Amino acid sequence: LEAGTTSVGAGARAQSGVSDPELARWVAKANEELRKNFHPLPTLCAANPGLVASAAATVRADGTVGDESTIVATSRNASFDASCVRAFANTPRFPPLPSRFAPSIRGVLECDCD
Repeated sequence: LEAGTTSVGAGARAQSGVSDPELARWVAKANEELRKNFHPLPTLCAANPGLVASAAATVRADGTVGDESTIVATSRNASFDASCVRAFANTPRFPPLPSRFAPSIRGVLECDCD
């Protein structure tokens, strides 16, 4: 997830470091929730282990997702991209944001076959 330029994904790895310790703890917890809901087709990943896509959505202070997620970097595979978007849609709530990051942050989920 992202606050400024910090992002972590579900399938998921950090694209850039999270230097704020409080935000890093929140990202780790949020990432656990996203990871539970990222389910690409196993055969798709077996045939294409390098697939990567990124989806984004707004996460409100209370942990709810404030808008529909959208693909911000496509894997060029519609099924895989849809799985990445669904990870946000199927995550009912994230942990509440640390107070200084309220009212919301833009979350970016990087999905991969790892």
